[in-house]
Amino acid sequence: MRTIRNGYFTAETFTMPCEKVDGVLHYISEYADDLIVKAYGERYNKYKLDSNTLELFYLVSDKMRFKIGEITYESYFTDIRGREGEKEWVMDWVEAEHDGKPTDYEAYNLTVYLYDKPQLKSLIRKFDVEDFLSE
Repeated sequence: MRTIRNGYFTAETFTMPCEKVDGVLHYISEYADDLIVKAYGERYNKYKLDSNTLELFYLVSDKMRFKIGEITYESYFTDIRGREGEKEWVMDWVEAEHDGKPTDYEAYNLTVYLYDKPQLKSLIRKFDVEDFLSE
């Protein structure tokens, strides 16, 4: 099966609402589900999730699929500490008056990819991209 991973006309990343259960951060999947359905419709049999990588694919046919979404984990220790913008990030954290220390930061993000391809064009027309991105 051919997987299309590039060629999207826009990609938008959203921080997902999360909850801690027994000290472990879990994302609330209904938020991601709503955004994906808004973009690609309610044909649930066309979606395929790779549970190992948390990548979501839209199956156009038996021979082609598009990567339409991806959930990524981000934390202070794995993504911010020791990087170029760490000091600015910490200053922004303090200025925003978040609860806890900057080292407590962890989040899940959903990136949605929108394509302008003939195979998916009819789906793209079903919603206004600007409304979608303003969510």
